[in-house]
Amino acid sequence: MKSKPRAVFMAFGTKGDVYPVAAIAAAFASDQEQYQVVFITHSAHENLRVHLRANQVMYIPVSSPPAVSPLEHYGSTEVTFSAHKREITQNHRHECTLIFEDIFGDVPNVEGDLIAINFFALEGWSLAELFQIRCIVVAPYVVPYSAPSSFERQFRKELPDLYKYLQEAPSHKVGWKDVIHWMWPLFAEEWGSWRSLDLKLSAFPFTDPVTGLPTFHERLPSPLLLKTAIALSDIRIFSSNMHYPGACITFCKEELLSDIQWLDDRYGFSKEIVEYPGYWPSKVWVCGFWFPPRKWQFSCNDCAEISASGISGNLNQQNKLCSAHLGLQFFIEFPAKELPVFIGLSSVGSMGFLRNPRAFLRVLGTALDISGCRFILFSAGYKPLEAAIESYAKEASSCSEQTHWSNEGVSLFGGRLFCFSGSVPYNWLFPRCAAAIHHGGRLEFLSLCDGHYEDSACIWTINELLA
Repeated sequence: MKSKPRAVFMAFGTKGDVYPVAAIAAAFASDQEQYQVVFITHSAHENLRVHLRANQVMYIPVSSPPAVSPLEHYGSTEVTFSAHKREITQNHRHECTLIFEDIFGDVPNVEGDLIAINFFALEGWSLAELFQIRCIVVAPYVVPYSAPSSFERQFRKELPDLYKYLQEAPSHKVGWKDVIHWMWPLFAEEWGSWRSLDLKLSAFPFTDPVTGLPTFHERLPSPLLLKTAIALSDIRIFSSNMHYPGACITFCKEELLSDIQWLDDRYGFSKEIVEYPGYWPSKVWVCGFWFPPRKWQFSCNDCAEISASGISGNLNQQNKLCSAHLGLQFFIEFPAKELPVFIGLSSVGSMGFLRNPRAFLRVLGTALDISGCRFILFSAGYKPLEAAIESYAKEASSCSEQTHWSNEGVSLFGGRLFCFSGSVPYNWLFPRCAAAIHHGGRLEFLSLCDGHYEDSACIWTINELLA
């Protein structure tokens, strides 16, 4: 019996890095039923499991965190943090290798097997090489890093043959533009040692593991391209999708062509927002934003089901939350003439940029006194911030039952600040707020673009190159 081809989607990072790729995987599985589809990501995104399973996608977690903060639990010295981060990286790569061995190790490759990665899952490129599987890049954002200014000079000096090999490559093969655009980290020492010592590959991609010379006999297609695996299925972006409501993605059959078709690198943003510069590789394709299904963005399944019933016909239900979260809805809707201001920091805390949560809350209290506004704060599951909120609540109340987090959240500063530990879709929340203050994350930014909300302030950009 012929085995199904396997499509492995691997995405690491925070929600904005992972959810759009998960939506691609789910839409792909719904449309391409001949595939066995797998999605690999951090265990912190466990709530994706049920949504992916509903679309016949196998969810496989990796224990590494989406972000590592030098301020949490790891000591105060840079050496201690570096050692801890190195240990996390080693364990992460080992887990990824074992997962790929389970998927590809015992079964011969099938025509059409593919691996799709985002830019924080570069392990996938080397593992694809190890198991001889085609690899493509699907990214909902611009490359979040650039090569050092001395990279090309050092590369040409230390690897002159490989540099010449890449510079002379035909346009549809791996070339220097591919390397300088996103592949350059794969030529760093840390990746080279992992490739050679653990995977038994050559230290540098596109070189022979024995001689160290470029593989002139085998010029690979651009890693930004996908050959044959979904050659007749072009990812297209629409405002709605009958096959997969909410994902805004469909896979449309094209006319059969006699020659081999290729799929370009997929960037999940709009050329109206981010310019397509001439120095990008010619095969990069900017195809529009990828919006995760609305149902996925509720932390509460009951709220998600109520919203889904509204989308399917009961419009009154679409705007309601479940009974456990009426506190949030009541705070938003009353008084109706005084819309609240939303404050969402998302991954800012876990990345180490919120050093003193109590001081942050004091700033919010002062802002409330000066402005007379009401604020909604999403803690995004950041434990130090939630501990600071609970501490403030204890100081303000003598009733211990009111000092702990509940599904309904916590009110501070005379009921003018509502702190919520869960999540709701931003395109549900933003129309109900007077303004949004956020860190420029991808999900926040996509929601702002989707709803054309102008009253938004981006207070941090960090590595978010869309905002």
